[in-house]
Amino acid sequence: MRVLYLSQIMSHDHPRRAALPDERKMIAPLFQELETQVHVVDATCEPLPDPREYAGVLVGGSAGSANDTEPWRLRLREWMGTWQQVPLLGICGGHQLLAHALGARVQKMARVQVGVHPLQLPDIPGFSGWVMHMHSEHVVDVPPGATVWAEDVAGIQALRFPGHRWTVQFHPEMPEEVAYSSGRSMGATAESWPQREVRAAVSDGKALIRTWLDGLR
Repeated sequence: MRVLYLSQIMSHDHPRRAALPDERKMIAPLFQELETQVHVVDATCEPLPDPREYAGVLVGGSAGSANDTEPWRLRLREWMGTWQQVPLLGICGGHQLLAHALGARVQKMARVQVGVHPLQLPDIPGFSGWVMHMHSEHVVDVPPGATVWAEDVAGIQALRFPGHRWTVQFHPEMPEEVAYSSGRSMGATAESWPQREVRAAVSDGKALIRTWLDGLR
């Protein structure tokens, strides 16, 4: 089985690019561990493939906003709105971009949500209740056809759509070392990344992605 991973953070002209992880290097080992082939495409500069060539699609996080209007982001937003029958897992910026493509509002938060936080996410075997956040905007409306899967004091944290389409505001794909470095780039303190909870969130993230992949098989 092969899945497509669309990266939104590889643009070399973004001011935060130097602080962002190389997603090709980060994603490949994760999916190797999950025994799934993954094809990573840089959505900021590469053509968007036909998603029907893959079992499912993941859309990763973004250093910008779903409201931004760079040509590549507009193309990706339209692509996500067009292929609504394809199984999908949207992560952070991918979660926001799909909601925006379907007409929901994405707005700035009163303050950045960064660090490890508790969250209840039903129906994921092995999920212990920890997630990694690093975002300054959030989805404020429930898009058409979606149901709220998880929320906390900061608002909507996960949505489910028909057709095995899930989106989450947090980062299930990040390994421990990337979480620390990316969090620091957003002003996180050591207190917001306690090692025990970070490791639990990494494990919970793998449980989420594994469960989504199992649904494709």
